[in-house]
Amino acid sequence: MRSRKVVFLVLSAFALAMLAASCGGSKSESGAQPTGGGSPAASASPSTSAAKPIELKYATYISANHYQAALDKQMFQRIEEQTNGMLKFQQFYDGTLIKPEAWYQELIRGTADMAQGNVGSERDRFALQYATAFFNYGITDLKVLLEFTRDVWNNSPELKEEYKEVVPHSRLTAGPAYVHTVKKPIRSAEDFKGLNLRVADETSTELAKALGANPIKMPISEVYSALEKGTIDGVMTGADPLKTFRFAEVTKYSTALPYSTPWIWSKLINKNSYDKLPPEYQRVLTESGAWWEDRLVEELKKQIDAGLQAAKDRGNEIIELSPAERQKIEGVLEQIAKKTAADLDAKGLKGTDLFNRAREIAKKVSGR
Repeated sequence: MRSRKVVFLVLSAFALAMLAASCGGSKSESGAQPTGGGSPAASASPSTSAAKPIELKYATYISANHYQAALDKQMFQRIEEQTNGMLKFQQFYDGTLIKPEAWYQELIRGTADMAQGNVGSERDRFALQYATAFFNYGITDLKVLLEFTRDVWNNSPELKEEYKEVVPHSRLTAGPAYVHTVKKPIRSAEDFKGLNLRVADETSTELAKALGANPIKMPISEVYSALEKGTIDGVMTGADPLKTFRFAEVTKYSTALPYSTPWIWSKLINKNSYDKLPPEYQRVLTESGAWWEDRLVEELKKQIDAGLQAAKDRGNEIIELSPAERQKIEGVLEQIAKKTAADLDAKGLKGTDLFNRAREIAKKVSGR
């Protein structure tokens, strides 16, 4: 009888030991870090099997068939892969989620977690940021322009102060500026006088006015018809619309100008959405912005080459200004930039300080 009790006690102790071991194993599987010498595998995902994928909404006015949309899709696929499928984006193109004219307000409201807005539509809100668009004259290389823009941003805390409500993600540029004309070639600053020119950015607007042209604002979708009918004499924009919007069909001359449309923050993230993300996801999302900008440089070069080739194939003339004429137009751009800086000073903003800093950086990156 006593031997049976001993066996029973031994078996009970064994069972309790197995139960304790089992409970310890369950705790480790539920996310506790191992105590041994090994370390968990490196990953951008939180180390828990209970975590669910986070899905954010992205909204843009860009067409789903546009080359920028293709870059967007590559970027979001890359983010998903880097987070092991734990950070996903539901993508809305063609202005289907947010109206282009209300993109910033809708982003703040949380209709989307990330949005791409029309560059220039929030100029008053980001006065210093948009002022830098006037300060890059003389730079026409896309990579150099991006280096200039990043350096100005990194060395200008006053620019970052303008973006307290949102988190900047990536910038957009249309590349080196051109003027495409129907009948009159632009070979000098004087040739601008009296022309009706469609413009989009503020630098082109102010330059056209300073050179005696009449700047006209209209949607780019209406420019082809206006050129064809003679409503306007030309358009100041990049080179890629020669093909993408078929401007080469209705113009005869394309003149390269000594400045570029600026890199301006275009994609912004809702701050609350960003702050809720784990730090590792924030890092992946932030780094994807620089990745997108670098890819845009590569893609824009292809688009620019294709646009210029489309013009050449139709027998159009591509014009390079003489050094003297380039210098003359740069001089006008410098006066516009200084006035812009002075106007900011008058509003209590340090425009001249920003201008001087930007021009020092421009000299450094362009080797002047």
